[in-house]
Amino acid sequence: MHEAIIAKVKVSAHPDPEVHSLSVGRVLGETIIVSNKTKDGELGIYFPCELQLSEEFASVNNLVRKTNPDGTKSGGLFDENRRVRAQKLRGVKSNGFWCPLSYLSYAGDTSSLKEGDRIASFNGRELCKKYFSPRTLRSRSNASTQQDRETVWFPKHRDTEQLRHSLRDLQAGDNLVITLKLHGTSQRVAKNYEEKPLTWYDRILNFFGIERDRKVMRFYNGTRNVTLRGDDTGFYSESFRERVAAKLYPYLEPHMEVFFEVVGWEGDKTIMPTQDTLKTKDKEIKRLYGDKITYSYGCNPGEFAIYVYRIAYVLPSGTVVDLTWDQVKKKCESWNVKHVPEISRLTFDGDYDKLLEVVDAVTDGPDLVDSRHPREGVCVRVDSSHWKTFKNKSFLFKVLEGVAKEDDNYEDMEEVS
Repeated sequence: MHEAIIAKVKVSAHPDPEVHSLSVGRVLGETIIVSNKTKDGELGIYFPCELQLSEEFASVNNLVRKTNPDGTKSGGLFDENRRVRAQKLRGVKSNGFWCPLSYLSYAGDTSSLKEGDRIASFNGRELCKKYFSPRTLRSRSNASTQQDRETVWFPKHRDTEQLRHSLRDLQAGDNLVITLKLHGTSQRVAKNYEEKPLTWYDRILNFFGIERDRKVMRFYNGTRNVTLRGDDTGFYSESFRERVAAKLYPYLEPHMEVFFEVVGWEGDKTIMPTQDTLKTKDKEIKRLYGDKITYSYGCNPGEFAIYVYRIAYVLPSGTVVDLTWDQVKKKCESWNVKHVPEISRLTFDGDYDKLLEVVDAVTDGPDLVDSRHPREGVCVRVDSSHWKTFKNKSFLFKVLEGVAKEDDNYEDMEEVS
């Protein structure tokens, strides 16, 4: 869900005594920079990273930096693209943007808004949306002209929500599994029904009230958003996607769907783009990972690896039943296929702050598969027969991702495929 969240902010002094105009805020477990005029406990609007403020909202509140005719600078924290991003401001890691409710008063009375509300618009006025680079928008527009062909028997994988913004979805007693989040391309395969088209013979039988069972069992192959067929195209070649799927086809049982990340290489290029650390202002990134970061996950050029994170059965009725994490691991071991690395397990006791401390402690750092690049973050899975998983991205990765998206020619393959 790509929405702003109504939330209270906890305010403390900036750690640098020379900084007088800014304070440090905590919103939904995130650290942000706020004005020193912000009151502790004040209710406002929190915009998570990778949202884009609407042109109207940014203009009314003078949030975009600009150069005046006399050469002086004015405006707020945002570039012309109005993208909310992770960044260091005067030495403090800031994850998003918070502002008081008064910023929305131009759209009407805000007294009805309460803590926890999620809004992308207010009184019919757009407030924010997910940010896409210009090139990604063009590619998504082209991709939307292709027929998706999704069926009830081959459902897509739902977007994974941010842990910090979904804490109240967790209940005391939930058994949680923390796994590594991999920076790759999503894929899914299944063995399930397909309904054959009506033939002339079927139409005749239907005329006399006789219906034939037209369901046949087949293999499905798809990206995050598209069900692939021989005439489909995408960022990665159809032959590559089919080679990946072929690794799992022999193990699929009727009605089974497997979701996984593909990492490594497609031919002579990495599946995910190399990142240039020289474009960041963060010296720590360059010190840890050099001038360029290649997400190879230990694969040599031309090699790829599969990491399964979810297995489910999609019943003829359309009901989806997930395997537990231990059942997923057991299946993968019997298939000699990798699953996403498990980091730890715990039973949630209802203490949200303590949970965030535990998760944050394993979110940052070198990747556990290949320490030559940073980890993207972790996923926190509620271990049950119904899929409920949340993500927590590392600050360093969010900075790198944000720098990449500053390039108008950057294409987010996961949003296109």
